[in-house]
Amino acid sequence: MAIQQKYPVYEGLIDLLASKGIVFGTAKPHTYTYFSVSGGSSQSSVLRLKSSEGIHNLDYKTRDVSSGDWVRCGTDISDPEQMRLILENIGSKPLKTFLKSFRTWENDFLRIDIVAVDDLFSVLEAKFLNENAEKVKVFLESLGFDTSKPDSRSVIEIYLDMNVGDDQ
Repeated sequence: MAIQQKYPVYEGLIDLLASKGIVFGTAKPHTYTYFSVSGGSSQSSVLRLKSSEGIHNLDYKTRDVSSGDWVRCGTDISDPEQMRLILENIGSKPLKTFLKSFRTWENDFLRIDIVAVDDLFSVLEAKFLNENAEKVKVFLESLGFDTSKPDSRSVIEIYLDMNVGDDQ
């Protein structure tokens, strides 16, 4: 199973990563619109309409109550505006639209995305297989992160926890 952990981007992190030979690719913009989920809360379920470079996707993820891991399913869609109308007509209301920018680096045991969310915050997302957990732990700790406290919240959860208004 793939593991994803988030850590806040702090001042000087990109320079520290560069000093370790880690150079990120060009930023790729993505638009994410989060919708309300009937019968769920933003703390346990997320419905997202995603668009990037002409590719559109609808995905749903929910937090497994026993493990805390996110379980996902999704599908590509051809017309995001029609999907938005369908979602709104069945009662899923748009909560917030974010412009996320991803810069990626990866090696044989770890993928790192630096994700900037609008002008609100940035996170380092570490993605890896369980079998590589110890190597990743050592690496992340060398960057100053407390690996005993990774952030598993979704972007909408982080946003809502910041108490940053409810504007679209």
